[in-house]
Amino acid sequence: MKKPQGGVNPAKLTAWVRKFSVYRRPPSRQDIQAWLGLFKYEDQTIAIRILDNLLLVSETNIQTGYRSALQGMEGWHGNARQRTGRWYFCGYAKDTHESGQTMLRMFAEANRLQQESHRSMFVSPRELPQLKLTAEDTLIFVDDVSGSGNQVVHYWPTMLELIASEARAFLVLTAVTQTALAAINANTELEVVAQYVIDHSGNVFHDDCKFLTAAEKKKLLAYCQMADAKNPQGYGNCGLLLVLSHKTPNNTIPVIYCHHDGWQGIFPRHLPLD
Repeated sequence: MKKPQGGVNPAKLTAWVRKFSVYRRPPSRQDIQAWLGLFKYEDQTIAIRILDNLLLVSETNIQTGYRSALQGMEGWHGNARQRTGRWYFCGYAKDTHESGQTMLRMFAEANRLQQESHRSMFVSPRELPQLKLTAEDTLIFVDDVSGSGNQVVHYWPTMLELIASEARAFLVLTAVTQTALAAINANTELEVVAQYVIDHSGNVFHDDCKFLTAAEKKKLLAYCQMADAKNPQGYGNCGLLLVLSHKTPNNTIPVIYCHHDGWQGIFPRHLPLD
């Protein structure tokens, strides 16, 4: 019979519940204890440190970042008459079901651009050619996280063809890794503006991550393989400990978000049916 969780006192559980309350379905004390119970007793200190080092970004913080990004851009002004050129906002996604569209709504709310008078500024990728953008115009793509940079780089040739001009193009993100930032800078003409820039220490399996030993990382990887054998270090081997209030990125380690018969993560990407 498995021993009860060690090293987790009521005060720590309470602190976690408070910290995680901004998630769309916050884990309860019981949920957290059940998740810890998926780890062997002697490995639960690893799980505890994972939760202690988890970055959970609330919707309020996401919107604060989006507001700061736009307000800091040269040529932007709340008064249309004082702006330089035309400004358009677009989700960085191939269709309306991807994260870019969700984040675009948050971006509009953060910058108080929800009125009917601003609606024409928000466009889809397929509408870009008809805008006939020029070098005087600014196009801001919006998304949540870029962990590997693969998706941004993959879509860029299509986006560039749709833009068909020398318009300034930005990509506003909540978080980007240094790896993704380097890939985007090398392979696109996008200027990235992100609230959080995550260095190699943010990859739990990287040597620069110091809160786990090499032996503990090896043990953690075994649990991640139980959660997702195909991407045990998260998509792109990013190894992130990042959760957004509306969804957990797939660059995050799978023990956090995978939810199936063999593993029940506390921040599932797809909420289980009740």
